[in-house]
Amino acid sequence: MSLHKNLEKHIKTLNLNELEELFNILSSLLISPIYSSDFNEEIKEAKYFKGEICPRCYKNHIIKYGKRYDRQRFKCKKCGKVFDERTSSIISSTKLPIDKWFKYEVYWHRSSGSDGRFWSAVNGQVIVDRWGPNMGKYNLPITRIMVNNAYTGGYATVQSHSTGLEIWDGFPCGVGRSCYNYDKVAPTIPAALKSTITKYSSSANVSLTWTASSDNVSVAGYNIYRNGGIISTALSTNFINTIPGAATGSLYTYDVRAIDAEGNLSDRSNYASVVF
Repeated sequence: MSLHKNLEKHIKTLNLNELEELFNILSSLLISPIYSSDFNEEIKEAKYFKGEICPRCYKNHIIKYGKRYDRQRFKCKKCGKVFDERTSSIISSTKLPIDKWFKYEVYWHRSSGSDGRFWSAVNGQVIVDRWGPNMGKYNLPITRIMVNNAYTGGYATVQSHSTGLEIWDGFPCGVGRSCYNYDKVAPTIPAALKSTITKYSSSANVSLTWTASSDNVSVAGYNIYRNGGIISTALSTNFINTIPGAATGSLYTYDVRAIDAEGNLSDRSNYASVVF
C-alpha cells in the first residue's frame, strides 16, 4: 500500500482531538516564512541561468560594487549601471529581508465628525494618525474584515502570511500607543491541573482541567505538554488528549503553560499523570 493510502487510512481513524493535534503539528511545520535567505539564490538561478549578466544592457562585464541593505551590488563595466540580484524583479524595491515578519496595528474609529480617527503602526512606529470624518462616500457599514489582502494598487506580494490576529475594542496598551514589545510580562502559572482517564479497548481519553491564569494584558491560550513535548494549544481551561492503541502500562505525564499574545510563557503548572 502506498504512503499516501496509509496516511489517508490512518487519518480517517482519528477522532476530533487527534485531528486537532495533527493539524497543529502540520501547521508548525508548514506555516512559516516560505521565502528565506535562500530566495535570493533562487532569483539568481532564474535570472542568470545563462551566466551572470547585466539586467540593463545584458552584457557579462560585471564586477562586485559594495553592499546596500546587506545585499551584494554589482556594476556593469560596459554600461556603468549598478544593480543587485533583485534588480528588475518584482521585489526589487524592498529594503528588508524576504523572511521579515511585521507587527501591524490598526485603530479605526469610524465617525462622520471630527472625532473620527485612523491610526496605524508598523513594528511600533506610527505611520499614520489622522483625525476627522472617515465614513466614506456612502456611509456604508463594515461587513467584513479582510486580513492579509494586498490591495494597494501597486505590486502584489510574492507570498505573505498572517499570524497572531487580535481584535480589540480600543487601544489595549494605552490610547495612541503601540503594543510592539510593550508586553514583557508572562501570565501567571496555571494551577490545580488534574487529569482523568477514560479507557477503551483501542484507545484512551485523558481529560485535563486547570485553574485559569491571569495576565497584565490578556491570556491568549494554554500550551499542553505530554511527557515534556508540546502536543496542542487550548483556548479554554480544559482539554482532552486521546492516546491511540491498546493499553501498554505506559506512564503519561501532562503539564500546562499559559501564553499571551506576545508569546510570553508562564512557568509550568503542576504535573498530572495517568497510566495506560
